[in-house]
Amino acid sequence: MGTALIIACAHEGTWAGLLSLPIVVGAGLISYSAYLWHHPLFAFARIRTLDEVSLSAYGALILLTLLLAYISWRFVETPFRGKHIVSRRILLASVVLASAMLLGAGVYGHVSGGGMQRFDAKQASVLELLRYPRAKVYREGACFLTPEQQAADFAPECHSGLKHGPRRPLVVWGDSHAASLHMGIFAAAGPAGKVQLTASRCPPLMGYFVATRPHCHQAINDRVLALLASAVEPRVFLAANWINDTKHADMRPYLRKTIAAIHSMGGEVVLVGSLPRWSPSLPERLLREMLISGVGLDRLASRYHPSRLQELESIDGVLKDVAQEYKIRMVSVIDTLCTNEGCSVFVERDAIRELIVWDQAHLTLAGSLLVGKNVVDPEIPEPAAGSTER
Repeated sequence: MGTALIIACAHEGTWAGLLSLPIVVGAGLISYSAYLWHHPLFAFARIRTLDEVSLSAYGALILLTLLLAYISWRFVETPFRGKHIVSRRILLASVVLASAMLLGAGVYGHVSGGGMQRFDAKQASVLELLRYPRAKVYREGACFLTPEQQAADFAPECHSGLKHGPRRPLVVWGDSHAASLHMGIFAAAGPAGKVQLTASRCPPLMGYFVATRPHCHQAINDRVLALLASAVEPRVFLAANWINDTKHADMRPYLRKTIAAIHSMGGEVVLVGSLPRWSPSLPERLLREMLISGVGLDRLASRYHPSRLQELESIDGVLKDVAQEYKIRMVSVIDTLCTNEGCSVFVERDAIRELIVWDQAHLTLAGSLLVGKNVVDPEIPEPAAGSTER
């Protein structure tokens, strides 16, 4: 396409005149330098900014990119092109040296685990949460299926609670977000039969196709419905990473189909809303705050503003509309955890702080226990002590 445009504009005329303007020619000359400069500038801006980078900051970064691009083009790129200024031998030696330095830095970073020794014990403990033992906590491979697993891989203990005595069984159905909620929901549910039927990136939406999870569309979700049909009036909690799993598609028809199927077998449905999201992750977000402010985890604010909150609230609005249509309960986790001052990030017990989330949105055991109480019994928990905005 670019070659065709160059050929089309090669003859004299309006387009050729425009492309010959000094400002356009100048932009072309510094374009490669601008390309090289913009990535580190924008990346470090995101690293050093706790919240989303503002539009005004992006504007300033663009101007800085253009300035640095001109300087590097004028004093680095142009001189290196002159044979009389820099010989080929010096140029080759410079390239080899720079490549060796970059390779050495990469090897050091890999061997040192990203340079973890530069953090003190408290800072390293926060970052260590990114290695949270989710496989054990979420019952991965048994009740939380991995992408490679199929419907038949649900372990018997995951659905044996469907036939648990006279009490109605309680079922958690959904994806990894549902898996991160099941501990709290089960803990708050009392002696009822407890069933966890969750699968990675597999939302509980009948008829909805997930291209990256071919086993989800029919095999897994159909298997879940078949299991529910064997229960007496199951109480089913539907939870998912609604915003990512549906990619902004209209999930209403699929959600209606799922709810209708559960109601047809005498079941009750509770919709669980979106979990707050953190970018790049909550541990990294808090570690940045610790590095910038110089304080420990115990002195950080208890509330921070999450990412993509308006999008999540919009998705929750869809869930609320469907819930009203079917006269079922919809639990907003955002309303539970968040206020205008931000969302709670800690569970505080006996002066010990535990993070609610261990990555972008998945709950820790402590976070699941906190949220699960409100999902099963709709009482808003008291905010954490010392709540301040951040």
